[in-house]
Parts: sequence; structure tokens; C-alpha cells
Amino acid sequence: MVSNEVVMQTVKRMLSSGIDDETIRNTLRSISTPEEQVEVIINEAKGISPQQAQQAKKVVQEAEDELEDADEDFEQDPIQNVSKDMQNMSIEQSAQHETTQKMLDEHSEKVAAVHQDVQKLHEKISAVPQIDVETIAKINAIDGRISSLESAVNETKANTKALQELLKKMIDTNKQILMELQKK
Repeated sequence: MVSNEVVMQTVKRMLSSGIDDETIRNTLRSISTPEEQVEVIINEAKGISPQQAQQAKKVVQEAEDELEDADEDFEQDPIQNVSKDMQNMSIEQSAQHETTQKMLDEHSEKVAAVHQDVQKLHEKISAVPQIDVETIAKINAIDGRISSLESAVNETKANTKALQELLKKMIDTNKQILMELQKK
């Protein structure tokens, strides 16, 4: 059995590539996906909630029922049939408009939530204390002093080392002179 996550990602890629729903259904059936899950997976990949899918099915069923009634009535009175067709189209457009409006409302809520999160982030960033120019100048001055102290310490170390070397040489020379004097 294939992982649900992998199936969902694959279906989303298929939809974004423009593959029609029937091909996607056949693909899902070929990997032994239960028939009741096929529509659920496709709707979820499209971002349609189960409630919206149920509502759309209901609207489609109503439209199909009305279409069947219209076919029966068409044989009886053509003018009345045209009027009913217009009403059916109006009902269908109204249902589509309602579904679209609900999706737009949900999207607006999500955008508002993201906007609110961004506002909170801006507030947090604004709450961070700002360093003024005077403090920066003081930090730079301290940094300059530390650098000069470092160079002075390094120079002192070098001088101390040189002095130690010189003193060692003097002691060695004094020892040699003493030794030679003692030999004589």
C-alpha cells in the first residue's frame, strides 16, 4: 500500500500539471484505492473540504434532477422548457457563486490570519531596543582602545623576550669570564 502522503502529493502534482480528473481517478484505482476514497483524495488535493464537496454533490444532483424533469417537459411545451432551462441555469450559477463565495471567504480568513501574524512580528521587532548613535560611537572608541592596548601588550611581550635573551647572554658571558679567571 502506498503512503497517503505520497498519494496526496502525486495527485496535487497531477492536478497542477493539468491532468483531468478521470485520469487521476483511474490512476488511484490502479493502485487499489477504495472507490469512496478516490473522490475524497481528489477533493482534498484541490483544497475542497468534505462539506464543500458534499454541498457541490447535492447541487449537482439537484441540477441533474431538474435537467431530467426539463427533458420530460421539453417534449410537452418548448417555450416553457426554455424558461425552465433559464431557471436551471440561474440556479446552477447561483450555486456556483455561493460555493465560490464560501471559498473566497475562507481564503480571506486565512489571509487575515497571516496578516495578523505579520503584524505581531512587526510589533516584536519594534519592541527590540534600538542602539543610538552615541552608544555605537562609544563602542567604536572602546574597540579602538582595546586594539591599541593589544598592540602595546604585544610590543611589551616582544621587548621582555628580547631583554630575557640579552640577560641570558650576559649571564653566560659573565660565567665564562669567571671560569677563565679561576683557571688562571
